[in-house]
Amino acid sequence: MQMHISPPVSISTYNLDLLLGSNPNLIAVFDASDRLILANASFREVYFCDPAQRPYWHEFMRQNFIHRRGPLIETDDIEAWLTAADARRGTVPHRAFEAEMVDGRIFWITETLDLKGFLVLVASEITALKAPGRNIRVERDEARRASWTDELTDVANRRYVMKTLRDWLSQRLQEETFGEHAIALIDIDRFKDVNDRYGHDFGDVVLIEFCRRFVSGIRLQDLFGRMGGEEFLLFLPNCSVADATLRLQAILKDIGSIRFAQAPDYSCSFSTGICSVRPDRRPDRTLDHTLSTADRLLYQAKASGRRCIVSEEPAE
Repeated sequence: MQMHISPPVSISTYNLDLLLGSNPNLIAVFDASDRLILANASFREVYFCDPAQRPYWHEFMRQNFIHRRGPLIETDDIEAWLTAADARRGTVPHRAFEAEMVDGRIFWITETLDLKGFLVLVASEITALKAPGRNIRVERDEARRASWTDELTDVANRRYVMKTLRDWLSQRLQEETFGEHAIALIDIDRFKDVNDRYGHDFGDVVLIEFCRRFVSGIRLQDLFGRMGGEEFLLFLPNCSVADATLRLQAILKDIGSIRFAQAPDYSCSFSTGICSVRPDRRPDRTLDHTLSTADRLLYQAKASGRRCIVSEEPAE
């Protein structure tokens, strides 16, 4: 089996023996920015990836949708679909799911995320095992995804965010070393004034574009979701508060560059409170304390004039 590796990239942590030999399984590795850095010929054939390129996941998924090939994506709005997928992709250490291709083939896909944010994908064709009850399973999976997605913005909703954080904490609190992790609460500045001045329809446009731009600026393993109204949460695993602050500053600058045809004089911005996740023996207590701290810092940011990021002081 011919392998295509686009240098330069360090893949010393992966067992290349898995990728050698005659293997019909699809195998791919994505970096922390969700860029394809390694893939075997089987993966590139199914997903139509040029061996000479290292595309981002959303790039080749968008192209496949446009050309009606590769994975079967049933949507009228590919950008909304990509936003929803990006918001959940890589937010759990391991997941497995069934995927159908435009040509009718069906694959069982597993994705595993390591601590550095690299995602390893392995897929096996199960077309021959297709059971009569598959449509029922697909409908069930679609209903579950809908229950975890914010209907307007297509990012994760509060239910998904809280469940994912609790599950993550339950696992990590059992480990010997906890590490550095950050949580940010984000509030769009003066959003009530936006609705009052331009109307709720424009307010919805702002929320949708805000989420699309925000998701494009975070890492694969980061968790971003809408907590309600104009408030959002960003969880950055394996990231210090100092690094999280720098990332949010870059996103704040990018968000400020958005221009809306309906209101050319409007400039979107947000305020943020960022703190570290300090472990307790119980996941709920850890989460409650962390969110309470982030909320206090967010209040300080809003009181400081908005368009502001307030970070927790490092522990001495």
